[in-house]
Amino acid sequence: MASQTSSFARKGGKAAVHCITITSARAKFIEISPRVRDNDNIIGIARNASIAAACCMTIRKLIAKRRAGMKAPLISISILALFAGVASHAQTPPMDWKGPYVSLGASQTKVSYSASAGYSPAKASGAGASLIFGYNFRYDTLVYGPEFLANFSDIKGSSSSCGTVASCTSNIENYLAARIRVGYALDSALVFGTIGVAFDEQNQRVTGASDPSKRHRGVSLGLGAELPVAPNLSARAEIEYYRFDRKTYNLGFGPVEIRPKFTAARLGLSYNF
Repeated sequence: MASQTSSFARKGGKAAVHCITITSARAKFIEISPRVRDNDNIIGIARNASIAAACCMTIRKLIAKRRAGMKAPLISISILALFAGVASHAQTPPMDWKGPYVSLGASQTKVSYSASAGYSPAKASGAGASLIFGYNFRYDTLVYGPEFLANFSDIKGSSSSCGTVASCTSNIENYLAARIRVGYALDSALVFGTIGVAFDEQNQRVTGASDPSKRHRGVSLGLGAELPVAPNLSARAEIEYYRFDRKTYNLGFGPVEIRPKFTAARLGLSYNF
């Protein structure tokens, strides 16, 4: 049985795992070849190589659907690519995932809206900087704890087709989140999800009128992973979704209710104390 496991692990180690790098215009395949370094890691590498292979097989199907004109969200492809990369790095030295941590990162956020009174707010997007701090508790392979996020950015958008007015702009100044993170510790990586409450600050302007900045409240959902890159240091990647409540804006042509929705991708480095 041990010899069969060893053989399977070595075959998995030699086989190239096809991962996906997502860019704004296209997806490219890159190859990562897991290495079997010692007998102590054989079982873990075999298991994680299988996870990577399953993720990549699903990615191929989604790419094929997109090429055939069918719906296959790039976000789904990005998440699966992230999982494939996590699984293929099973031989990275482990981290205990306990105690406080702080993370500095960069984000890309896209904002869409729903509104009343025939008004169509301008969609917005932009890059920003983020600060995350939290605390990890661990029970066996379960990692959990609170974390707090602050995203500082100047997310803007403008449109010349706004429904009831000729032109309009949207501007998101910042957003915050207080959430619970729950994750599963692999051999040398952490896969996690987040859920919590969020707040944003933004303003809406139309030709000849504007309303003071308003802060929306909502919910935050996220999915991501961390990989150790050095002692106490890990690389973090995640995708987040935010849905906020409606606020009433007075934009000169009467009151209008506006509800924003965010999608954000975030990369960062975390220091684990």
